[in-house]
Amino acid sequence: AFCKSPPTKSKNSADVPRICSYVNTGESFSEQHWYNCYTCGLLWDRGCCSLCVRVCHEGHDVGYSRKSSFFCDCGAESSSATEHNRPPCKCLSPLTNEK
Repeated sequence: AFCKSPPTKSKNSADVPRICSYVNTGESFSEQHWYNCYTCGLLWDRGCCSLCVRVCHEGHDVGYSRKSSFFCDCGAESSSATEHNRPPCKCLSPLTNEK
């Protein structure tokens, strides 16, 4: 990872997202922490939410971008992910197990 990590949060289950933020925001920008994935080419103004970076991009070369207004490109581009040689978003439905 090239960038600093986000502020740490407690591991209280209420703090852990269970679904990709794109499900709630659509293409509307929402203030949140987000990450770049160098492996998948989600760079500059494209990236993934806190859940997708842990689930969909696990083992990839990722870096913390910042907290700002953003929507998750991993979720938004899920239907075209294979065209871009990326795995489709696995977090568009609520996760049942802690990842």
